[in-house]
Amino acid sequence: LIVALRALRRTRSLGCSIDPTPEGLSALTAWLRRNSSPAPLAVVRRRYGQMARILGPQDVRVWGVPPDTHFAHALVEADYLMKLIAMGLEPSRVRGLRSYLAMMTPQGNSQQRFWFTPLYDAFYRTEDGLADALEGQRAQLLAQEELVGPDGRRQPSPFTRHSTQAFARQFTERFPELVRKHPPFASLQNLFDLAVIAALITREELDERVGWTPTLFLDEDRLNVARGPVPRRSPTLVNIRQVNRGTVIGLLCGGVEIAPPALVQPAAFRTDGKAKTLPDVRSAADPARIPKTAWWWD
Repeated sequence: LIVALRALRRTRSLGCSIDPTPEGLSALTAWLRRNSSPAPLAVVRRRYGQMARILGPQDVRVWGVPPDTHFAHALVEADYLMKLIAMGLEPSRVRGLRSYLAMMTPQGNSQQRFWFTPLYDAFYRTEDGLADALEGQRAQLLAQEELVGPDGRRQPSPFTRHSTQAFARQFTERFPELVRKHPPFASLQNLFDLAVIAALITREELDERVGWTPTLFLDEDRLNVARGPVPRRSPTLVNIRQVNRGTVIGLLCGGVEIAPPALVQPAAFRTDGKAKTLPDVRSAADPARIPKTAWWWD
């Protein structure tokens, strides 16, 4: 929460991205032109290992929050785990969720980008504006096909294949189950909530309305947060699958993108006049009556 509050005083967007370097993509594209002839499976597997070495490590980029904070690490970890599942390198442990590699068909020189963005069903607010509620599964996966030029530069494709959209859709539909199986996805949900709440506090000036001056929370010299190594590089994830007599190569880009201030516009909130969604925490003399999912100031 402290990281989010500090970040949203100076930026409107938070996120991360893990992508191949243009130099690595260019070298891989040139190599594939020379080594794309049909070959026995053993040869193809050796080529797969060589492709990963040619492509090299991928760059990790974090924006909006300090890259050495747990907030940043959790964003990167969720993105990397999604890629492992998509590439068939990590079991999803969710019945019916196929890897993206299993859904792919031969498709030329395109690659795919999958990224997480927020997904909320609704925001509710009491008539007096003293309580708010967030509802929904918090996160969804979006997809975009990309074309890779000879120089390794990526650009959006004019179309996105059905299999690419289908994987993002099934991942989103089963995300509540994935959260129960994989803690990094549960952490991502929490980060989205924290970012939205921090944006709400900032936009609505809720700190001033309750008489709270967050000088300590915002003072990086007086109140430090836990710090760790900055994630700069990530191993390249490439996998292959035999399709009839050909080979499908999976190579993904991805990330997490959230623009909290855009989510908490006044039009996004619905009034909950009968308090069906929001518990009446303001009149609860006993804190034990307040649901564990509620935050409150007395």
